[in-house]
Amino acid sequence: MNPAYVDAEARADYLAAASDPAVVHAMCEDYRAGAGFDWSLDAADRGRRSITCPTLVLWGEHGALSPWFDVLETWHVWAEDLHGWQIADSGHFFPEERPAETSAALREFFRPGSA
Repeated sequence: MNPAYVDAEARADYLAAASDPAVVHAMCEDYRAGAGFDWSLDAADRGRRSITCPTLVLWGEHGALSPWFDVLETWHVWAEDLHGWQIADSGHFFPEERPAETSAALREFFRPGSA
């Protein structure tokens, strides 16, 4: 988390949460499920189920996904009405790093008639 983009209060909240063993355990469980169990659930649904509601996908230009995945292509397999884009000059914490851009993307997606 780049301190230049995240204000002191938000950074303190993140650090306090990361100092709680129960929170760290929950975070690890979430990542573990995403790297294992969730994949088997996705494999069982692939080609048989899809997300039918309008779906918004946002990601940071310098986040973990950008160099490894075509994010929209990955989600296109699952979502019938897909919208999304990369938030420029941001990383994993793009809502904190680029709040105005993130807010604009959300407002556009939820604007009546846009999705």
